[in-house]
Amino acid sequence: MKKVGFITMHLPINYGSALQTYALQKTIDKLGYDAKIINYVYPNKIHKESMSIKGLVIKVISIIINAVSLFPNIRQRNKYKSFYKKYYKLTDKQYDSMEDLQTYPPEMDIYMTGSDQVWNSNFVKSDTSFLLGFVPVDKPKISFSSSFAVDYVLDEYKETYSKLLEQYSFIGVREQSSIELVKRLTGKDAVLVCDPSLLLSKDEWLVMAEDARINLPKKYILAYILGYSFNPYPYIDNIIEKVQKELDLEVIYINGSKRDYFKKNSRVLKTTGPLEFLKLFANASFVITTSFHGVAFATNFGVPFYGVIKKNNKDTRIMSLLKVCELEERAVQFDGEALPPIECDMTCAQNKLFEFRKFSMNYLKNSLRQL
Repeated sequence: MKKVGFITMHLPINYGSALQTYALQKTIDKLGYDAKIINYVYPNKIHKESMSIKGLVIKVISIIINAVSLFPNIRQRNKYKSFYKKYYKLTDKQYDSMEDLQTYPPEMDIYMTGSDQVWNSNFVKSDTSFLLGFVPVDKPKISFSSSFAVDYVLDEYKETYSKLLEQYSFIGVREQSSIELVKRLTGKDAVLVCDPSLLLSKDEWLVMAEDARINLPKKYILAYILGYSFNPYPYIDNIIEKVQKELDLEVIYINGSKRDYFKKNSRVLKTTGPLEFLKLFANASFVITTSFHGVAFATNFGVPFYGVIKKNNKDTRIMSLLKVCELEERAVQFDGEALPPIECDMTCAQNKLFEFRKFSMNYLKNSLRQL
């Protein structure tokens, strides 16, 4: 049985990162290979040194808030650790730095770059690990659903990206804009495939969600709002209020902000782990989210949603997925147009997603088979 080692951002306390990592591992195993997650710690020194002053201040403030709130982050982190222990298959060695990975690379038959924003030069900076810079030139390299997230590479890294991407036998990316970017960097043709979380069907995720320990009302609106790409407040509050007024349901916030604690008929969940995340999405009546993976899981579970985006935002992830599923009208510009109808027939989107999953599985199967 061939060993496939793939590298991705598997350790951040982020639902999408954890679930897409597991889904890719499981899918490779189902295809008859021995999948291993290369246990590379991200972020590490090289990324933290490049963190802005603003980023450091935000981190310090979050630590203080966490302490005052009786450390919900620690309880949440423990749920992630339990998830990793139960579902991840990691390399025996943990790699704490790019140099560590280059000095003692894991021995695999095939090397793969997985999904998430692994090729976003704004985040990874000069770290070539996600470009498989530690892998010998004569070893087979492929990517599955790797994401630049934006439609550019910072000028100082373009030469490195071009050189290392040229060594890949097959390049599968997550956004349409990434196909064009790979072409500009290497002249190679990349293929649009789905995020790994979409490789698993609704029923497969529901089996895992059964293990979640969380009590939920029969009907509720789910709000999953992230602010690292852009700040959606206070505009997002107006969207949530309009939906709540029409549906007359409780709003459940995953993580949420300080202001969300004081809203009527709502509650904030601060210690949610990956399994609870699945159950919250699977049982929601409606979803409001600024997250790519929020949109992905709402689509996979067939739950009506608004994917809230910023006008003229460089982040192409949400729109790329919505176009594939013919759900562009579910994108809401928080600083722009009127809201589309809340009710939405997800049948067509489910069919489109089924075809996209099938195509992506074939890409993965055929790429591995040829190496």
